[in-house]
Amino acid sequence: MKQLIDKITDFDTRLNDIDLLAGKSTAEDELDKLKFLFADIRNHAEAVNKKNTDILEPFDSLVNLISEIVYEIDLSGNFIFMNKYGIEKLGLSFTDIEQGKVNISTVIHPDDLDKAMVSILNNSSGKRTTGNEYRLLTGSGKQIIAQIFNSPIFCRQQMTGLRGLAIDISERKKTEEELRNSVERYQGIFNNSPLAIGYYTKDGILTDCNEKFATLLGSPRDVLSGFNIFRDLKNEAMLAGLKDSLETGTGSFEGTYHSVLTNRKAPVRVLFQGIVDDQGKIQNGVALAEDISERVEAEKALKASEKQFRDLVENIGEGAGITDSDNKFLFSNPAANKFFGVENEGLINRKLEEFMSPGEFERILQETNIRKEGLKSTYEIEIIRPDGQTRDLLVTATPNLDENGNYTSTLGIFRDITERKKIERELQKAHESLLTKNRELNIAKEKAEESDKLKSAFLGMMNHEMRTPLTHIIGLSDLIDRSMQIEEIEDFAGEINLSGNNLLSLIDDIFQTIDLEMGDTIPEIKPVELNSFLSEVLNYALTHQSKLKKNQIEILLDFPNEHPFFDLKTDKSLLKRVFNNLIHNAIKFTNSGKISFGVKNTAQSEVTFFVKDTGIGIPVEMQELVFERFRQIDQGLKREYGGTGLGLYYTKKIIELLEGKIWFESSIGEGTTFFFSIQNSTCL
Repeated sequence: MKQLIDKITDFDTRLNDIDLLAGKSTAEDELDKLKFLFADIRNHAEAVNKKNTDILEPFDSLVNLISEIVYEIDLSGNFIFMNKYGIEKLGLSFTDIEQGKVNISTVIHPDDLDKAMVSILNNSSGKRTTGNEYRLLTGSGKQIIAQIFNSPIFCRQQMTGLRGLAIDISERKKTEEELRNSVERYQGIFNNSPLAIGYYTKDGILTDCNEKFATLLGSPRDVLSGFNIFRDLKNEAMLAGLKDSLETGTGSFEGTYHSVLTNRKAPVRVLFQGIVDDQGKIQNGVALAEDISERVEAEKALKASEKQFRDLVENIGEGAGITDSDNKFLFSNPAANKFFGVENEGLINRKLEEFMSPGEFERILQETNIRKEGLKSTYEIEIIRPDGQTRDLLVTATPNLDENGNYTSTLGIFRDITERKKIERELQKAHESLLTKNRELNIAKEKAEESDKLKSAFLGMMNHEMRTPLTHIIGLSDLIDRSMQIEEIEDFAGEINLSGNNLLSLIDDIFQTIDLEMGDTIPEIKPVELNSFLSEVLNYALTHQSKLKKNQIEILLDFPNEHPFFDLKTDKSLLKRVFNNLIHNAIKFTNSGKISFGVKNTAQSEVTFFVKDTGIGIPVEMQELVFERFRQIDQGLKREYGGTGLGLYYTKKIIELLEGKIWFESSIGEGTTFFFSIQNSTCL
């Protein structure tokens, strides 16, 4: 109707245009009549349209309230009407629907379009289509599954289109899919379960079961339908469990099942569970049965193995024990109890620290920390038994871990190694003694070899030192005759006398050294007036200086002013030999400068002397050797300075005989100072 009004209005506009173009003509009256006619028709059409609108408005309101898609399409498949819900659901616009711009080809999924066209053809014959499912596409590309009901629209017995209702069943289809998957999963679990599953009614009729249950009963699954459990099950205890499930909701059985169908016997464990209806009443039940033949056999084998292990642990000679994280015993075998000295009461609930010293237990704590890291180790411990006896044990400790790999306890295997450790200690002691003996032998060997070298050097030196003065004496004696002047004879006689004295001094040093080593020299302790004694030493030094022709050296006596006169008790002769030897060496090895000697300090029981020179000095590497026999700082010096190498050795022996000691300070090229102290019983 609205379209008709629009066409009349358009025609009226065209008439006005003609009137303007043609102007007033003779046909003016006819045109006015025609305009009046069309105006009357238009008014009538508008009145009819208003009446139709008033009639259809409640219907449109009702359709728009429906939460399903309501639509009309023409024979070309274009939508000519769709309710508000449908337009919003499919993401379309009212304008496109009114203008016929939306076709079913843009709404129905391409794969379902052929099926939709077949449905439209069926409707063209006047048939209604009900419940066909199609996939619809929204404007945003989302897919909706809809169930569609169509009926044809007729005008003057001619089909002009379709009127339909599309119900969104996406959620229902999703639920159906999930239910189907759930059923499939249940069937999979039911058919593949390791448990035998059977459903029964309150009357004891088996309604369904899986293959495991059929195997347990000993019959094909299809034959068991209708099997009467109450009638055919002969095991009273199992029947009691089943009846409990139908009365109280649960029941159970564990024991031997005797199949009435195959006469097969098997140990089983069965759980009966009642199934309640909507009113909470038990109408059916399910039985979950497990053939525990393997478990029973495994338990028998485990018990046998445990017995074997227990017999082994209790009868082996090695100790075995399990301790927790606090080192408390959870288990111990008889051998371990014996090692720890607790045969009667045992070790269980006692701690390791009760049998150890604090230091030893601290090491055990360190080992326990290693075990908590999951590591195995072997170590030795010393335990103190209740009777006070100590034992040495070799421990092999292995961590026990739970299923998560966490430390729970320690398995310890103990071996008593007390006797072995005793033997090891004795062997170690013997080994150390052998090493000591070996070192001593090596030292003795080295000393013997060194002694041989020194003896060879001594013999070579004696050959030189004795031949030189003898040759001198014999040579000078041969030169003396009566024709010589008295002055020449006196010079020769002086040389002969000096060589003789040197030879006598050499022989005297040798025999005095022998007396000292043999212990034949006994000190004669007498009071010695020190001032006069040192004066005698000074005279000897000056005389010896003259004999050695070293008058360029200055010799000084250094005596403290605070003690001008005092006596000491010692052996004067031996003390003089010490001074003479030290001063002799000082003069011999000093070519310029001075030599001083005297008293360094005095005490009630001890007096310290010194002899200082500005001679050649003693090298550091030779300072530990100067008091040994036949030693000089350089073997080459023997040819330059002579000597037996016994002087300082002999001097040290005398000082030790006088209960004293000797030491020195020396620098190469600057000289040497010898210090020695002797014991004094009286000091005035």
